[in-house]
Parts: sequence; C-alpha cells; structure tokens
Amino acid sequence: MSTSLVSPSPSFTFVALQQNLFTWNLTTNLNVPVTNATVTSTLYSGRQIANPTQYPGIADAIFVNISMPEINPPSGIYQATIPATFNPDPTLSNFVVVVTATLASVNIGTWSTPAVVVPAANSIDLVTLNDAKSWLDLDENNTDDDGLIQIIITGFSRYVLNRTGMDSFSINTYTDIYDGNGAQELFLRNYPVTSVTSVIVGNYTVPQSTGLTIPGWYIDPHQKSIVLRSSGWGFYMTVPSSIYPQSFMTGRGNIQVIYQAGYTSLPADLYEIVMETIGIFYARKDWKDMASRALSIQGGSGTTVFKKSWLPDGTEEVLRYYQRRALI
Repeated sequence: MSTSLVSPSPSFTFVALQQNLFTWNLTTNLNVPVTNATVTSTLYSGRQIANPTQYPGIADAIFVNISMPEINPPSGIYQATIPATFNPDPTLSNFVVVVTATLASVNIGTWSTPAVVVPAANSIDLVTLNDAKSWLDLDENNTDDDGLIQIIITGFSRYVLNRTGMDSFSINTYTDIYDGNGAQELFLRNYPVTSVTSVIVGNYTVPQSTGLTIPGWYIDPHQKSIVLRSSGWGFYMTVPSSIYPQSFMTGRGNIQVIYQAGYTSLPADLYEIVMETIGIFYARKDWKDMASRALSIQGGSGTTVFKKSWLPDGTEEVLRYYQRRALI
C-alpha cells in the first residue's frame, strides 16, 4: 500500500511559546483514508536530509517523536498538540518536520517537509508581527519569513529602548528607587507619567497636593517629573517636618516612587520610523552589505547603489525627542 498527503503543504509554521496544533492526513494512492496508523513527528533544525545520522539537528527536546493520534476514526487525520513550552533557540534555522507512519508495525512512509518557526513575540516589541507584515505588503498567510521579521522587530525595539533610556513605551507600573537631588523636582525614569501611587522621601510619605496652595507632590505638566509644592507663600515657606521635607533630600537611594507611565498606543512618529526600519532591514536580507550592483537591461547597463546609512533618514531625530536627558 502506498500513502500520500492530501493537499500537501509546501511548509508548516510553528510559533514559539504558543500551543500549536499539527495535523497530518494519510490516504492511499486512491485517496482512501489510512486509519489505525501509528504516526509520530519530530522537528529538526540544520538537519541534512541526505545525511540525517551525522546531522540530526534536534530543534527542541519537546518536539521529538510526538505521538499524533487519529482524530474521528476512520478519518485518516492525525493530530498532535505541541505544548506552549515549545521554544527553540531563535538563532536556529533550516527547520524540517519529519513525520513517520507505521501500520501493524510496518513502516508505510516517512515524509520530510520544510518548516518555519516564528520566535515568540517579546514584551518589548513596539509593533506586532502582523502590523509589520501589513507594512511590508506581505500576505498574512505567507509565513516564510515570519521568523526573520520577528527577530528584526525585537532587535530594533531593544535598540530604541536602549537609545532612549526608556524601559517601555506601553503603560506599566514602576517601583523606582532614586537618589535625592536636594531639589523640589524629581525626573522619573519613564514617561509620560499618568498617575502616582506613592512618594516616599526618607521616613516621610508625601501626600498628594490637591490644590495650588496645598502642600504635597504633583505631576509636572510635561509628565516627566514630580514636583513638591509648598503651601503657596513662596519658596522659603516651610512645611512642618512631620508632614514631609521641602525637597527631595540629598541621599543615596532614599526616595521611592510608585507610579504609572507610558503611552496608550505607540506615538505616530515612533511607529513610522520603526516600520521604515523593519522594511529596510528586511530588504537587506537580499543584498546585506552590498554597496552597488551592476544591471544589464535590454542591451544596456546600469548600476543600483545602496545607501550606506544603518538607519533611515530622520530616525535619530525622532529618537532624540524621546531620549531621557534628565539626571536621575
């Protein structure tokens, strides 16, 4: 008996750190379902199909000889659930999934099919994989380069955070410790500051100021700092020490602020430069560090010259705007 795939797929896609369903159809050469078979599958990376013994290339110990029981017998449809702990090293490539089927202890087929493994989205990612594919004009069902695009997204997102000094652009809650600067204003590490839960200076829990003449902290209008407000009688008007000091007293690690900061959505200018950069980095997979390329067109010739700059024009200007400059 010979077996074949029903509507064979040119490749399969698996997403890291996400539960995946992997389905395999078995039929005879007359398109009759093959039932009661024992089917297993293994995902390899760097496997040489011509020499699998020397280069087995196991991609992830979780995805090895996974049993694929038949669903709704006698359907000939076999399915495995790849657990959400599936997480191959993102530096791996050249994936292939190998399916083996036996019937009554007789091997009836072994198939090797290329596979794509998409790295898990990272919490620091500034855009989603689907947004990037839409920008690149790639069909959502085209998963051939999903792994590469995801690596570019996470890599450039990390660069943006490092370059600006931000922990995140999404709204998060932070519990930060600061050195007292002796001033009445303290710049926070993340912004825009949307709310403050508590401010502690040394032994004092500073209350929130609820009015122009009410002592306490308030969020500065530019949403990058908090300020201690006096009672309204001028800079030298003191507040009883039993309430709080007049400044963020000089000291090492003597101030704690619990606050919320971030954007409800990525600012439009940041979104644009992230997408433009992803597009350029993705295009470089075809020409990498090539400086120019000669072309022959209808008997004539021409030259394509590639830009040497690492980032799109204007990217650094946008990043400078969001860069944290205040001493902390």
